Amino acid sequence: MIHEAQTLADTAHAAEFLAGGTDVLVRARMGRAAERVADIGQIAGLDQLDWSPGCLRIGALVTVERLATDQTLRCEHPALAHAAESLATPMVRSVATVGGNLLQRVRCGYFPKPHVRCLKSGGDRCHARTGDHTNGVCFDLGPCVAPHPSTLAVALIAHDAEAEIWPRRCVPVADLYSTEWSPDREHRVAPGEVLTGLFVPAAPPTSMTAYLRVGATHFGGWPAAEVAVRVVGRDPVRRAVVVAGGVAPIPLRLQSVEDYLVGRRLDIETCAQAAATAGYEATPLPRTEYKVELLRRLVRTVLTQLVQRPTEEES
Repeated sequence: MIHEAQTLADTAHAAEFLAGGTDVLVRARMGRAAERVADIGQIAGLDQLDWSPGCLRIGALVTVERLATDQTLRCEHPALAHAAESLATPMVRSVATVGGNLLQRVRCGYFPKPHVRCLKSGGDRCHARTGDHTNGVCFDLGPCVAPHPSTLAVALIAHDAEAEIWPRRCVPVADLYSTEWSPDREHRVAPGEVLTGLFVPAAPPTSMTAYLRVGATHFGGWPAAEVAVRVVGRDPVRRAVVVAGGVAPIPLRLQSVEDYLVGRRLDIETCAQAAATAGYEATPLPRTEYKVELLRRLVRTVLTQLVQRPTEEES
């Protein structure tokens, strides 16, 4: 596997990588893919779920369907399995890969149009900013107003997962993404590097996780907003990770919600007050103001689900 990865990295510095093809092949038909595409779908060992004491390794070529249906994963990391299960359609999930979902390109109605040149396709302006941005960001952090497309990134960040990047580094999944502007990528995997897998640590004692999304009207299976949470401890909450998708150009940790939860007893009132802080830093566009309230409702609902639930240690 390492020899094959090295060959690809040495010869495809300017290329995109093709695995399941649910992103690259679609963009290629629209003229929105790199001219040189390297097929990594046959690299041995990247399509496995490997359990070891204290950790799960997910190969980058594991399909989304495998994450959604693996019974051990559903028991150990139910929110991650639920997030995978919520993606797209059964047909897409059967071929789409974990790595592809994490590193896919932007999702915007203007990007695929062959007669339109936006910031992400060689143009000099974001057409959605002054046009139809109904499913755009409500945290306006850069020149492009398309939300980050990866649901699995949202869930994996909540699970404290790390990304294994060949040849020599391992980083938190959150560090794959940055608000620093780039016209040709939505991640920090450099040309010549290969995302080979993810490491998900075992759930801490007294840990609870949950995931919830609301679909976007007239935008296929993509979420208008989604939230994944991990809470450790009940009375008090010792640690909280709350991650939102569909609302910013990156999977966004909601620091105000996390800060409110830590040190308090997890109950209905705490959930409501914590959720009310979501969106304090939002800067919605004219047509995305609805997402701020939607985000607060999602956070409240997903936290409330945890109130009566046994911890993952107790269940």
